[in-house]
Amino acid sequence: MPQYKLTYFNLTALGEPIRWAFKVAGVAFEDIRIPREEWETNYKFTGRFPTQQVPLLEIDGKVYTQSGAILRHLARTFGLITGNEMVDLTVDQADSIVIDGFREFQKWVREKDPTLKADLHKRMVDTHLPLFLTQIQEIVASSGGDFIGGSKLTYADLSVANWFSIWTNLFDPDLPKKFPRLNQHNQTVLAIPEIKAWIEVRPKTNV
Repeated sequence: MPQYKLTYFNLTALGEPIRWAFKVAGVAFEDIRIPREEWETNYKFTGRFPTQQVPLLEIDGKVYTQSGAILRHLARTFGLITGNEMVDLTVDQADSIVIDGFREFQKWVREKDPTLKADLHKRMVDTHLPLFLTQIQEIVASSGGDFIGGSKLTYADLSVANWFSIWTNLFDPDLPKKFPRLNQHNQTVLAIPEIKAWIEVRPKTNV
């Protein structure tokens, strides 16, 4: 079995679906967490991070970057895809929509000006989240099962559930009411025994 080391901030965000993939697969990994406030001064420019970004995954000492690539690799390795090309196209589509949502979320996170930050928050609630989550809810509703790929749990389910929870907590507590089928999907994923057990013991963070 390969030796895995995951380096990310002490956050959920981009790192959590990767952690969930390990947990669901029952595969051990080292969960290395960097204090976000120390990233620029103590980590980013040390040469350890090829793209000066995290997450970073080491497999038997070899370094890999880009959260999407890492998660899709683990999905193929751990069987978190359906194996049906057209269904997996839908799975990839759902995950890509989540990444679009993350990019808008990232603008809000990085904005320092209070007025502009408040405007970005409003745009997330009024425009971006309704657009993205409506698309994902339609995908889930038409899947014919509990998950995006029907009856099969895939990596996109992990991404969607993680970000639905984050966006509900940070932007709009009414998202579960506005998107009931997506909320049902979220609760199904969070109730998976390995994920539920991990959530109970993982470090507590704001994001």
